[in-house]
Amino acid sequence: MNEMMEAYALDAVDSAREHFQFDLDYSLESVEQVDEILERFHQALPSSLGKMLRRGPSEEQVEQQAKVWGGYLGEVIRRRWGGAWTIPSDGPMADAICLDIDGVFVSPPGKAYKRIVDGSGDGLVAYISVLGMELDGNDSP
Repeated sequence: MNEMMEAYALDAVDSAREHFQFDLDYSLESVEQVDEILERFHQALPSSLGKMLRRGPSEEQVEQQAKVWGGYLGEVIRRRWGGAWTIPSDGPMADAICLDIDGVFVSPPGKAYKRIVDGSGDGLVAYISVLGMELDGNDSP
């Protein structure tokens, strides 16, 4: 699982460079650039009325992008706070791709999916800040 998510993260780094001219470096600051990229994906989704008029990316395409960018987000988190990729078989995160950081389960691909679908209200910068406070014991990242 770790190798698969690391590969997704590398895909994100390559895609960011090739399509968005961003050099992602796995820093906490690079999450701002990923947030900008996911905003562009969000803008590409048709609105309710637009769904009748034009086709946007398919659900499968959105899910794939969530894995790629969530893989990168997760690798930023893992490199900063540790943890291992897993898919819990039970509990609230059952069947989701998660990072287990000393018993704290987070789903970066799930967060990336929500960011793409729901827009800036689910921003990654705020997410990483809150997560950092929790994992660092109230120190901001």
